[in-house]
Parts: sequence; structure tokens; C-alpha cells
Amino acid sequence: MNITIGTDPEFFLIRNGKPVSAHDLLPGSKDIPHELDNGAVQVDGTAVEFNINPAKTAKEFANNVAIVLSQVREMVPPEYSFFFGPTVQYPKVYFKKIPLFARSLGCSPDYNAYLETFTFKYLFKFNDDATLFLIMWNQHNIIATIAALSIRSNLILILKKHKKT
Repeated sequence: MNITIGTDPEFFLIRNGKPVSAHDLLPGSKDIPHELDNGAVQVDGTAVEFNINPAKTAKEFANNVAIVLSQVREMVPPEYSFFFGPTVQYPKVYFKKIPLFARSLGCSPDYNAYLETFTFKYLFKFNDDATLFLIMWNQHNIIATIAALSIRSNLILILKKHKKT
């Protein structure tokens, strides 16, 4: 059996010490990533996301990451730095100016090879007060999660699971 490994990390852009949305700086979307040598790039909400072609060795994996990241660096103007942290805090005034499509985050359905079905869909919506609403579902269960994210506080998470009858 041949096993390959890939990655699709996300990171943020910083300009003059402040986080800046990538929504209007790079090509590519979740549905149509912008192809690069050894991978692709797209905007994911306000973040930059890239992926690599599947690698068969650790050396090939590291090479693919280096090549794609180098190409992304060439695409982003030099006044922007890359921040590889889990979150950034946008000033409320700036966040409200970001288009709604960039404040709406989500994932495409994942294919569950064991159940042979598409398992979950995700919908992340940020309203003007930077509150995040997340809903996940599949054919057999409904899982509703509401997460409140304040620009000035940490993430608060409430999870409720409901089975369909």
C-alpha cells in the first residue's frame, strides 16, 4: 500500500503590526483553488490557506511546502508578513468593513469512507459583533454548535448533539 501525506495550513497576514484580511489580496477560493507548482493557494475567510500535492516521503513533503510557501510569498506584497498563529484579533471597526463573504467561513462536506457518505457540512458566520455561529450536520445526526467569539475575549463553546428521529 502506498501512503501519501499532504497539508493545508492556514495563516494570517500582518501589515504595520496589525492583522489584515487576505480576502482581496490572493486568487483562489475553497471551490476553485489557484494552482501553483506542487500545490495551490486560496483565501479562507480572512486567512490565507495553501495545500500541497500528496508526498510519499518526508523530503518530498518538506520540499512541496517550501515551494508552495515561496510562491505564496512572491504573490503577497512585501509589506505583509505571515503570522502562523491560531487566531488574530481584528479591530471591530476594521472587521465590520470586511465583506460578509470573507466573514463567512466553512468547509466543504467531508467524505466518510467508512459510511460511504458525505458526513458533515460546516457553516461559520460572523455577524457585525464578531459572534461566530457554527452549524454542522450529516444524514444521520444533527449537531448544533454555537460559539461566541468576542474580539476582546476568548472563545466560549457550547455543544449540543441531537439525533434525528
